[in-house]
Formats: sequence, structure tokens, C-alpha cells
Amino acid sequence: MRSLLFLSSLLLVLLAGCAVESPDWTRGQPSSYPSSDYLTAVGVSRVLNLAEQKARQELQLKCRWPHEVAGDIIDRVWIAEVWHDRELDAHYALAVIERQSAGQPLYDALVALERTIVGQVAAAEAAESSLLRWGHYLQAASLAAKRGELVDDLRHVYPAAEFPAVSYSLQQLAERRDQTAAVVGMQVRLRNDRDDAVKQGLIRAFAERGIRLAPDFAADLRISGSVAIVTQPAGAPAIVARIEVEGAGANGSKLPAIDERADSRIIGERLAFRIIAAVSSLAQQKLL
Repeated sequence: MRSLLFLSSLLLVLLAGCAVESPDWTRGQPSSYPSSDYLTAVGVSRVLNLAEQKARQELQLKCRWPHEVAGDIIDRVWIAEVWHDRELDAHYALAVIERQSAGQPLYDALVALERTIVGQVAAAEAAESSLLRWGHYLQAASLAAKRGELVDDLRHVYPAAEFPAVSYSLQQLAERRDQTAAVVGMQVRLRNDRDDAVKQGLIRAFAERGIRLAPDFAADLRISGSVAIVTQPAGAPAIVARIEVEGAGANGSKLPAIDERADSRIIGERLAFRIIAAVSSLAQQKLL
């Protein structure tokens, strides 16, 4: 009896000794890849290649890489280790990237963005019209806001990184954009615009951005077009507007026609947003 108990105890000890402990990285603690120097993520699947794919995807989500540099960064990721849990029949994969390597494409994107911002400012200062000048500052301010997002991404991925020098802050560019807008005059002529509903919406939307109505001879931004009321299957009638925008003094720049459909409360804001986007796009084309 004592021999049987002894053999049973010995068998339990041997079985316990043979149990395979999962690697620390499967529990989110990869001692071989300290978080100070590496970014890591784990993928799990019954199929090994799917586990590796999930690990890469999880690392990309974890690191918030902008889409414009994500492809370059993901190419730098490698699968450092894999492990098979036989009991659960699950494959684990560890995706790894060095923080410095992950940060390099973000740094390069910041350098390129800064060059573009400087180019937009130079083009604004040389622009022949207030409208085009405003467009360049619109572009520059928008890019500066994007620059701030990239800085945050780089700081998250590689805290020890050095950041490119900034030529113009977002505040400086926003001030120049608004100062330029204040001298842009606008003229609106719309046919069939009952009670001037669309025109007044446009005027309010542009006034919020510092642009005011001006006599026709002094207008930098000329908006013309037609308005119609259409019946919708449900709800209030919608307003359909088709407008054309021309910039005076900007070499007769004429923007693509804009079609918009919305109710009277928001159609002015929507049209203004699309006009501003078109002016900004025009400035970008002039720079290319």
C-alpha cells in the first residue's frame, strides 16, 4: 500500500514537471523585448499563419499608424516567436518592431509635410489675388493641424525621437488665414432662390470665416447658379442647388460646378464647405 502511494505521488510529480509553461509573451509580458525599446502584439488562432496575421494587425491598431505611412512601417514588423498550446490547439504569434524603426517613417513624413507647409506659405505671399492667397493659407493651416497629429503619433511610437524644426505654428498659420479671409470679397447671384434662403445661408457660413459681401467690381469670389425645390418621399422638401464659382484676379480661375441637395437649414453651410475645399484644392494645384 505504501509502495502504491509512493508510486502515485512520484507519478504526479513527474507529470507536473513535464507540464509545458506558456512563454511570458503570450501573457503580454515579453521579457526579451522590453517596452522601452520595442512595440509588440500577440495574435492567436488555430491556424499559425492567421495567428501571425492577427499579430501584425493588432500591432498596427495598437500603434495608431497613419494610413499614409502604415505600409512602410508594417514592412518593418517581424514575427519574433510562435508557440503552440497543444491542450487548447491554439497558435500564438508575437509581432515585434523596434520603436526607433517604427518612428522613422513618421519622422520622414513630418519632414516632407514641413517642406509642403513652407511651400504653401511662400506661394501665399507671392499670390496675385486675395482668393488664391487665402487658399494657400487654408492648405497650410490644414497641413499644420495634420502635422500635430503626426507629432502625437511619433511621440507615442518613439518617445525618444527628435522632432523636425517647425517653421510656422498652427496658430500663426490660422491667424494669416483669417487675416487674408478678411480682405476677400464675395458676390452671390442665384436664380430661383426663394426668399434668398440659399444665399443667406452662404452669407452666414462665409461670414463665420471672415468673408463678407462686396460690390461686384470688388469681389474676389463670385458665386452664381440656380436653386430648385424638390419633393422628397418623406419629410420636408429639399433644396437642390447647382452653383459655379469663379475667382476674380486669380487668372480667371473657375472652379468645378458644385451640386448640393439638403434642407434649407444646412444647405448654405454645405455649399460653403465645398467651395472652401475647392479653393484649397485650387491652391494645391497651383503649387504642383
